[in-house]
Amino acid sequence: MSVMLIALTGGIASGKTIASDYLADLGLPVIDTDVVAREVVQPGSQGLSLIREEFGGRVMNKEGGLDRSALKQLVFNDVDKLKKLNAILHPLIQQGVGSHLRSIDRQLAVIVIPLLTSQVVNAYAIDRVLMIDVSQQVQLKRVMSRDQVGQEMAHKIIDSQPDRLTKLALADDVLVNHDSIASLKSKLKLLLPVYLALKSIQR
Repeated sequence: MSVMLIALTGGIASGKTIASDYLADLGLPVIDTDVVAREVVQPGSQGLSLIREEFGGRVMNKEGGLDRSALKQLVFNDVDKLKKLNAILHPLIQQGVGSHLRSIDRQLAVIVIPLLTSQVVNAYAIDRVLMIDVSQQVQLKRVMSRDQVGQEMAHKIIDSQPDRLTKLALADDVLVNHDSIASLKSKLKLLLPVYLALKSIQR
């Protein structure tokens, strides 16, 4: 059975996790690329070896694993280093996602992709892009509160991702998440039969 792939995206602190968890509750298989990204840098993995080779021991913890905080600080303050990290991780994440997809036997599946670009859409052969959207002001407040960082660092974290307009241009469906969690879930529930109808047309 061919699977209709829905890319779930949105800026940091937009509500993607709430959305993906609820879609999973509705019975859709969900593959989170952030989870896959952690899988491909486990101790002993090729990903971890490549990161250590590129960035050195400063991004490793005492147990021989990846020090995510050190790596985050390093790449968020250097665009070239962020590009090098992405060049290491993206092919490995794509392979990991492909492995998960091969085990799915459902009509619809969701891939959570925070760093969505047109190249990524093509690489995963995405059928539909769903964006959870918030204003930059709301996003900034949520990042500062959630990560306990100042405004300057919050801006750097947000600016490290593809900008909001880029994602909006790629989106087929946009859900604005300025209200309650219940409101977002209600909007998602209404989308599910639409996706099922679109899938039936694809056959």
